[in-house]
Amino acid sequence: MTDNKKFFSALGILAAVVLAAIFASISYKKSFLSIEAEPTGARVAGQNPMAGQRLELSSPLEITFDRDMDPASGTFALLAEGQSVSGSGVWSTPRTFTFTPDEPLQPATVYAATFDENLRAKDGTSPAETIAVEFKTVEALSVAQTFPAQDTVDVDLGSSITVIFNHPVVALSIKEEQSKLPQPLKFTPDVKGKGEWVNSSVYVFEPEKNLKSGTNYKVSVDAGIVDTQNNALENSFIWQFTTRSPIIANFALKDGAQNPADEVKDVPLDQAFIVTFLQEMNPKSVEGSTSIINRETREEFPVKFSWDDKFTELTIAPDGKFALAGYYELLMAVDTQSADGGNLASGLDVRFVTLPLPAAINMYPAPFSQEPLYNSGITITFNTQMDFESMKDKIQISPALKGADNLYYNT
Repeated sequence: MTDNKKFFSALGILAAVVLAAIFASISYKKSFLSIEAEPTGARVAGQNPMAGQRLELSSPLEITFDRDMDPASGTFALLAEGQSVSGSGVWSTPRTFTFTPDEPLQPATVYAATFDENLRAKDGTSPAETIAVEFKTVEALSVAQTFPAQDTVDVDLGSSITVIFNHPVVALSIKEEQSKLPQPLKFTPDVKGKGEWVNSSVYVFEPEKNLKSGTNYKVSVDAGIVDTQNNALENSFIWQFTTRSPIIANFALKDGAQNPADEVKDVPLDQAFIVTFLQEMNPKSVEGSTSIINRETREEFPVKFSWDDKFTELTIAPDGKFALAGYYELLMAVDTQSADGGNLASGLDVRFVTLPLPAAINMYPAPFSQEPLYNSGITITFNTQMDFESMKDKIQISPALKGADNLYYNT
C-alpha cells in the first residue's frame, strides 16, 4: 500500500513537470513572436555608372534594387537644379530601372534620379524614404593640353605640334587608316606636314620642313569635332607660339678675342672678323645689312665677305688697311634675314680702335739720367709693334759709338 502511494506521488510530480515545460514553451513562442521585426522596404543595391564614375552625356543610367519591384508603382524623375529631364524609363529587369534621356545631358552637371513614396516592391513593402541617387556627367569635350604650350617663345624650328583632348576622339586603328580619321589642326601661317593619332585622344602633327624662324604661329581646333560618345567641341580652341629667331651664336676677331663686351683696342690694320650663326643665313641679306663705319668721319670702310659652305659662318675682312689710330664700328642690322626669311633676334654692334701711331713710351737708361753702374745696352719700348727693318737707320746715338751698332728687336 505504501509503495503504491509513492508511485502515484512520483507520477504526479512528473505530470506537473511536463505541464510546466509545455506552458513555458508556449509562453516563449508568444514572447518571440511579439518582438519579431516588421518587414523593411526596398533599398538601392547598385547603380550604373557606379558611384564616383561619370555619366556619359548620351548614355542611359540604371538603378538596381535589392528585391523585385512593382513596375506599376511609383513615379521616377531625373532632376538637375530642380528642372526635370525628359526621357523614357523602363524596368529592364524586375529589379533594375533604366532611364534614357531624350537629349544629351549637360556636361559637368550633378543629376538626382528620384522615385516618390508610392514606389512598392512585389512583396508589398515601400522604401522608408524617397529614393534619390546622384549621378555626375562627364566634362565637355575640350583640349586638355598642347605642345608647344600657349604663348611659348623660342620654340625649336624642328618641333612637332601636339594636341591632347580630355576624351577619346577616335577609335584605335591601324596606321593605314589614319588618313580617314579627323585632322583637327589648322595653322596660320600655313604649315605643310602630316598628322597622326598616336592614341585615341592624342594627335601629333609633324611639319614637312622646319618651322620658319622668328615667326608667331596660331593653331586652331575648330568647333564641332566629336568624341567617341558623339559629344561635340562647343567652341573653337586657338593657341599660339613663337619660334626661335635667328641668332648670332658667336662673334670673334680672327685669331683674337671672342664676344668682346667692351670696345676692342689695338686692332691690327688688316684685322678680319668672324660671325657664326645658329642657322643658315641669307647671304644677300646679311651682306646688305653689314658694314664697318669710321666713327670719326661716318664714312663706310670697304669690306670683303666670305662664307662657309653651310652659310652659317661669315668672315668679314677689310678691303685694304684700316687707318692707324682709327675709330671704327662694325654693324649688322636686326632685320638681317636667315635663309627661311626670319629676322635676327638682335643685331651686332662692335666698336674697335686700331693700333695707335708709333711712339716711344719708355727708354732705358732714362733721358738725362746718370747711371751709377756701367751698362752697354740702350732699350727703347714702343706703344705698338714696329717694323724692325725700317728702324735700323732711324736710331742715332750722339756722340757716335766706335764700331758697328748691334741692334735687335724683341716683339
